[in-house]
Amino acid sequence: FGFSPLKQDQLLGVPSWAGNWLGPKGLNYEGYDIDAKVDESLARKLSEYSNGHQFWAGSCSYRHEMMLKLRSVLADKFKLKVRQEEREVPVYALVSTGHGPKFLHTTFALPPPPCQAKMRCLQDYTSMARLANVLSGYLDRPVIDQTGLKSGYYLRLEWPRNPSVAGTYIAPAFASTAFMFTALQQQLGLELKPTQGVVHFLVIDHIERPSQN
Repeated sequence: FGFSPLKQDQLLGVPSWAGNWLGPKGLNYEGYDIDAKVDESLARKLSEYSNGHQFWAGSCSYRHEMMLKLRSVLADKFKLKVRQEEREVPVYALVSTGHGPKFLHTTFALPPPPCQAKMRCLQDYTSMARLANVLSGYLDRPVIDQTGLKSGYYLRLEWPRNPSVAGTYIAPAFASTAFMFTALQQQLGLELKPTQGVVHFLVIDHIERPSQN
């Protein structure tokens, strides 16, 4: 319902029939196909964007409008009622090292150099808050931004692939968190410090199986 990804353990109250697309494969979760239409003016906006990554990264103008419409569909068809909750849980704090950050403050994207063999690359113009959200999807606990850096920055980060998990659906894209900790320090001048922090949770108070119409 917003621009931040939600880790599986931050979604509470999911019934067994609904399951979770992030959960283990092989379980008998129920799936539904939903046909939805939008008005012509919004359809024209959709046709202007061919890069799906822009939509999911929250960097296109119509994404918030589409999320509101999706929330309306879920409330109508599934009788979905949710609320947000804040809890203090173990997190990683993203902070600058004593030597300061090692990336560019720029408003334009630089041409990406090729990613080395057996490596994964993250290269984008983004904010520290957005980087913390991205890292939360890879690590074993949420990441909160405590760098104090508020502007946009051009970042490039490389870390080793893990052949043993390559191609799996839910496994992290690196062999262990140690690789990410080292890469952040050496390449970006950032650190991840284990601590306690306040994290948002989405709680499902009510949900029903949808009707066919």
